[in-house]
Amino acid sequence: MGLEVTLRGAPPETVDLLASLLRTGRELLERQSAYADRDVVVFGEYMRARSLPKGSDAEKASRRERLQRALVVATEVPLAAGRDIAAALELSRRVVEICKPPVFGDVAAGADLLAGSLTAVLRSVDANLRGLAEGPLKKGLDEEWTALVDSAAQIVAATQAAIEGRRQRL
Repeated sequence: MGLEVTLRGAPPETVDLLASLLRTGRELLERQSAYADRDVVVFGEYMRARSLPKGSDAEKASRRERLQRALVVATEVPLAAGRDIAAALELSRRVVEICKPPVFGDVAAGADLLAGSLTAVLRSVDANLRGLAEGPLKKGLDEEWTALVDSAAQIVAATQAAIEGRRQRL
């Protein structure tokens, strides 16, 4: 919304940049919607795996295998969503710097919501990682999560600094 308002009546030299940022924002929003839909499906798969019989050793082994497969996907989906939320937060940092003053508060509030969403998604990934069996797959996902946690902290800090800097100038 902040970009749409800023784009209206923007100087010609900024229209291409603003339009490009707006396209990126819309793409990120569409992907988040797809992640949410996929997460519902993945959770259903996990719950079906949990309800499998576990009477015999073969049933227990089959159930464990299905649970692990479901947990891997249940970890990969929010991890991918987290990467895109981080990209959206970085986008909002850029928009904070150039948005029209009347929408600055809305853009800053959107950045705050993205920061909270990123934290929530990273917590979900962490919880799912704890259920994965030790091995190279878990190690790789854990490393990816750790890297995203580290970069998220930097992106959030940079965005908050940009918000405060712009607020001071308004």
